[in-house]
Amino acid sequence: MLRLRIIQVLFKVIFNVFLRVKVEGYENVPIEGKALILPNHTGILDMFMVGYKIPRMIHWMAKAELFKNKLFGKVLSFYGAYPVNRGAHDTRAARRTFELLEQGELVGIFPQGTRARKDKPIPRAKSGAIKYAVETDTTVIPVAIWGKKKLFGKMNVKFGTAFKFPAPSEDDKYSREEYLEMAQKFMDDIYAMME
Repeated sequence: MLRLRIIQVLFKVIFNVFLRVKVEGYENVPIEGKALILPNHTGILDMFMVGYKIPRMIHWMAKAELFKNKLFGKVLSFYGAYPVNRGAHDTRAARRTFELLEQGELVGIFPQGTRARKDKPIPRAKSGAIKYAVETDTTVIPVAIWGKKKLFGKMNVKFGTAFKFPAPSEDDKYSREEYLEMAQKFMDDIYAMME
């Protein structure tokens, strides 16, 4: 896809010259079929650092506020992102996520929902990304992002092993508390990947 190649070339230059980004394990992303890419969230460059070496488009769920700037909104849309209104049940974003997964695409979601501050402990995870994974029987790939995000600094992006969350029994569904517990365990495991 031409637009993916354009973006990747641009960020390859940025991440090799101005911000050194070391990427490990991106071969864990399937070359075809649906999957959820679920990283921790450190800043606006995360989606680009995660995706610039993957030969497939990742459709990122990004907060609606980022699309208010028309130019940046076009860049995000060009890169495959779509908006979500945080703090409310956004049925349009949910429908788009289900559609993309049904079409066999890669979808990127930040399970913690917002950026984590450096001086704070591991953030509390939201349950939405895990619910998408369970309800659509989709493979998930955990991704850890950490490092010094400054000019000529070094960032690390590490893809974990792909897996699926177990489905609940036929006559049962996971409770809200169980989804939150699964999400927090997933987030804790991501932070444990950082070396």
